[in-house]
Amino acid sequence: MKKLSFVLACFASGISLAPASTVLARWTFETNVLAGATDAAELGPIAADEGAGTAHGVHASSSTDYSTPTGNGSANALSSNNWRQGDYYEFRVATLNYVDIVVTWDQARTSTGPSTFDFEYSVDGVSYTAFLSGYTVLTTVAPNAWSSAVPNGLFGFTADLSGVAAVEQVAELRLRLRQTETGIAATGGNRVDNVVVSAIPEPGAGLLGAAAGLGLLRRRRGAVGGAVGGAMGGGV
Repeated sequence: MKKLSFVLACFASGISLAPASTVLARWTFETNVLAGATDAAELGPIAADEGAGTAHGVHASSSTDYSTPTGNGSANALSSNNWRQGDYYEFRVATLNYVDIVVTWDQARTSTGPSTFDFEYSVDGVSYTAFLSGYTVLTTVAPNAWSSAVPNGLFGFTADLSGVAAVEQVAELRLRLRQTETGIAATGGNRVDNVVVSAIPEPGAGLLGAAAGLGLLRRRRGAVGGAVGGAMGGGV
């Protein structure tokens, strides 16, 4: 009964119990521009442009080149070539005190780059679970080539992990875009841009915020009521 009264009081006072989504980490490769790497199997860590987290690139071939070609609506993206099955991009972020994790990103390939990937997650850095299996990456070519001026929604992907409790409130969540095509040696490029990991504060934090807001509102109303009452008393 007390909880119901509290909820009704918040509703009547205009205080929302639904916390807003928060960006935990965003990589646009504009603020933290990576230096190009030639003949390197691995790249990283690359700090997030917003929030906290790191990006990594891992390939089997030591002939891999990492670069920053035109992004999807921005000047830079993260790109690499010489793809083999199992090569990947990985993004690491903490989700402590957060739930309902959602990941969005843009991804494209050249005509000779790999087209099939899995989106995977891990909370221990050892065991990975495929959340999106065999998704297809489109080729960036006219009339749908990536442009620094205008983003193209055709290249956007979303992994809604809000129903996966295992990825919530962990010290390090790893999100991997892994190339899964078999029997190929893709010499061309595959690039990512606008990688965003968002979440909402865990419910307890939201209720505490609402309670604090309600208390503040009550104090303000009390102060206003006292001032009005004093003024009326003085005029009689």
